[in-house]
Amino acid sequence: MRKILSLFLVFICSGLLATAQIKKGAVLLGGQIAFADADAESNNTQPNQQQSQKNNSAFFRVSVGKAIKENTVVGINAGYGNNKNENFNNNTLVSSSDFKQFSVGIFYRQYKKIGGDFYFFGEGGVDYIGSTQKDTNFPGNNLTTRKGSGVQLSLTPGISYQVLKKLQLEILIPDMAALQYNTLKTTAQNSTAKQNQFSFNTSLSSSPLNSLGIGFRLVL
Repeated sequence: MRKILSLFLVFICSGLLATAQIKKGAVLLGGQIAFADADAESNNTQPNQQQSQKNNSAFFRVSVGKAIKENTVVGINAGYGNNKNENFNNNTLVSSSDFKQFSVGIFYRQYKKIGGDFYFFGEGGVDYIGSTQKDTNFPGNNLTTRKGSGVQLSLTPGISYQVLKKLQLEILIPDMAALQYNTLKTTAQNSTAKQNQFSFNTSLSSSPLNSLGIGFRLVL
């Protein structure tokens, strides 16, 4: 993510003055990607016991939209995300959690020119979300599966830079704030349970650099 931030600073320093606008009727095609890797280690109070954790996550989204007026775009998008968390004891895997999520929905995006070829934008979205999570304690005798479906309202801010006449690059914070209603079904070895969840989440709970994503837009 440091490379992403460095790239963003380069864009700031090399921006050229221009009067480009997203005109009414323009079609925008694009996508976003966000990813994070984190490792942690801790020494147990017991002798010869070392615990560690690895977490990997990635998020992808594609979208198509149309400018209903200057600098205002509405459209549809689809996304997929994956998060895997593994726990180790003396370098031996003892448990893991694998979470997958897909979404499809509509969005409304408003651009505000902030100088040169730079725009600030705010995007609100409504998405249907489906998810699956599998938790395993090795050697695999304790397996729990959770399947969810629901609706999410989200807010994504960012900065867009017009590198070419028809190409924009973006630095953004995907789902900076998200309000979600979800139905969850949990299946263990000998039981099944259902519950309804109402939650508010923010991607800013982790490191700021890990919250950043990159995206692009083709303006046709």
